[in-house]
Amino acid sequence: MSDDIQADLKKLRTLVQKMGWQEFMMHVGSLMAEQADKTAGSQSSALFACSNTVHALREVWGGCGRFTYPKDMVDRE
Repeated sequence: MSDDIQADLKKLRTLVQKMGWQEFMMHVGSLMAEQADKTAGSQSSALFACSNTVHALREVWGGCGRFTYPKDMVDRE
């Protein structure tokens, strides 16, 4: 994988570790709804449907809990 992708994954791991899966995914769902409001047509519909699905799975994300990654896999907090 490219260095850019690895850097992005490191940022995402850091957020997952900090928030836990439930809160992280709720933010993802909110970003999708936000973008759905700013787009039109099939893109907006798809984003809105995905946002609804992510939010409907709140308890499932909560069951995923938290995870502590090795220090070299996350950014310093």
